[in-house]
Amino acid sequence: MVNSLEERLKKHANAFDGLLSLIPAKYYYDEDTSNQWKKKRKTKEERQRDKRRKLDPNTNNDVSAEQMMKKREKEAKPVVIPGQKEGSLKNESIEKKLQQSETIDTQAITLIYDDNGEILNKNEEKEAEDVESKIAEEKRKKAALNHEKNKKLAIEKSERKKKLTEEQKALKQKHLAELRSKLSAKITKLREQRKAPGTSVPGAPTSREQILEERRRKRELKKSNKQVEEEDDDDDDDDDDDDDDDDNDEEDTERTSKPKELKKSDVFYGNITFEDGTRVTSDLTAVRKAKKKKGPANKDIGAHLKKLEKTRKELGEMDVDKRKRVENKSSWSRALASVEGEKVKDDEQLLRKSLKRKEATKRRTKREWRERKKDLHELMDAKQQRRLQNVWIQKENKRRGKKDQIRQLPSHKKLSRSNIKRARAGFEGRIKTGRGKSRGH
Repeated sequence: MVNSLEERLKKHANAFDGLLSLIPAKYYYDEDTSNQWKKKRKTKEERQRDKRRKLDPNTNNDVSAEQMMKKREKEAKPVVIPGQKEGSLKNESIEKKLQQSETIDTQAITLIYDDNGEILNKNEEKEAEDVESKIAEEKRKKAALNHEKNKKLAIEKSERKKKLTEEQKALKQKHLAELRSKLSAKITKLREQRKAPGTSVPGAPTSREQILEERRRKRELKKSNKQVEEEDDDDDDDDDDDDDDDDNDEEDTERTSKPKELKKSDVFYGNITFEDGTRVTSDLTAVRKAKKKKGPANKDIGAHLKKLEKTRKELGEMDVDKRKRVENKSSWSRALASVEGEKVKDDEQLLRKSLKRKEATKRRTKREWRERKKDLHELMDAKQQRRLQNVWIQKENKRRGKKDQIRQLPSHKKLSRSNIKRARAGFEGRIKTGRGKSRGH
């Protein structure tokens, strides 16, 4: 049975060898991944060489599984069978190596394998080296040619320059003198504006003591501004850490039973804001100025409408993505402002309605003011006429007797009082009906 099996295998060996010769070695054998972390990145020359090798039709890049198997058989170590002496095995391996060396000497080596089992060609390496040397030589030649070309261009450019005549030189010098005078005038003007020492502007320091005093004042001002900025930053940090402090206070009360004595520097107060917008620092040592708000005033509805139209125009000119980003940002800013209690005026319909109402009130007040001015003018004329009439009556009364005396005209106050209709006592709060008549009258 065994003999028949061996005979059958020998008969079909050629078929198996043919199948193995068709299978590439990289699909039949696993790749060696033991040194994959030690591999270095290939240089540019190595990558170009591999690319040329892949595209070269003369090289046989595909190694079959059969060739790889034969190579492994040659390089494999001898198998030690239990009970067999090692010396005989060594002798057999030595004989095999001698036979292989003889066959290698007789036969011409045409194929060379690399670490991955791919066939390499010696002539290809030489050709690649020759190509690289040629490329390097061509680059050197091009660089030398470019250098010579640039040198010639520079010489030609210098030769092209015109030689200026005496008149042209004089005009050039005059132009330069004018520019220098303008520059010096500008510098002196700027120095006078900042009242630099040495200038004749009133208020500029003239002596050394004044200069030193001005420098000292500027240093103190800078120091105080820096201190205020640091205090502002500390206050912002205190506001952010209020929640953490509340949580930590509960833990501290559990840990410590005895109360600690507080210092004045440890006590912090809330933000105190005045009507003009200024705020006091948390330790009540300084006052912070109100930040200037950007944009139109709160009551300037026309400016708010113009701002809305401008933003709408800008959004129309933007891309779709940018417009979405801007709209998202503006919606978040509106939400935050409304949470803080600010009135967000971005509804065009309401703004136009309020603007219309404001213009109507303006027209009404203007009309009322015009009527008031007219009434005042008429009243003044009437007073003047009454005064002149009373003066004439006084003169006439002096000439006449007591029986023929003319009565003077009443004053404006008496006339205004006589026109007022007073209600009877006890009936001041009359209940009016729909037609304006009181009940019981």
